[in-house]
Amino acid sequence: MLGFGSLDFDASDPAYAEYKKLFAEFGYEGVVPPIGWRRKTHSEYCAEFKEFYLRNKGDENLVIGNSFGAAVAYMTAPELKPDWLLVGSLSPFFAEDVGTFPGKRALWRFGKRRMADFNSYSAHDIASKLNGNRTVYLYGEKEKTDIPHLVARVVDSHKLTPGSQLVEIPDAGHKMRTPEYVDGIRNWAEDNL
Repeated sequence: MLGFGSLDFDASDPAYAEYKKLFAEFGYEGVVPPIGWRRKTHSEYCAEFKEFYLRNKGDENLVIGNSFGAAVAYMTAPELKPDWLLVGSLSPFFAEDVGTFPGKRALWRFGKRRMADFNSYSAHDIASKLNGNRTVYLYGEKEKTDIPHLVARVVDSHKLTPGSQLVEIPDAGHKMRTPEYVDGIRNWAEDNL
């Protein structure tokens, strides 16, 4: 899954090809959910993803998401219980984060309805319900400078999920489709899958 900024991507986009190829090496078939990001809330994204997941799940399931896609994967994991959950650059859009948004700019970008929905989800509650031994939090090294509040959300969620892994991907920024991010996930997969 790609995130909110990827409004024009669909399942056939080449950005997914590297991940499909990578996870195929470990026996996973890559399937990309067709989430429509426009004018919807987290709750609506989650409903779409849950329906997709239940129709497409296999014997062993690895769910990976980036940014808003990571939020969807993270928020649905306590119910869906995938075998592996890879949370890449988790967007800081939860009740604990709403007060840190720069007021008018966030409201303009996300709208009142979406902002209210953000506030209805607690990252702390979600983290406490995850299988820590199979949850991996990732972020790009450059995000420490570019998006420090995102890195704070990732680190905080990792601390609240006992047994989870925290992976900083060297030289990577926010976008999971970059070669640096792909290489970081490949390195993780070689050691863990």
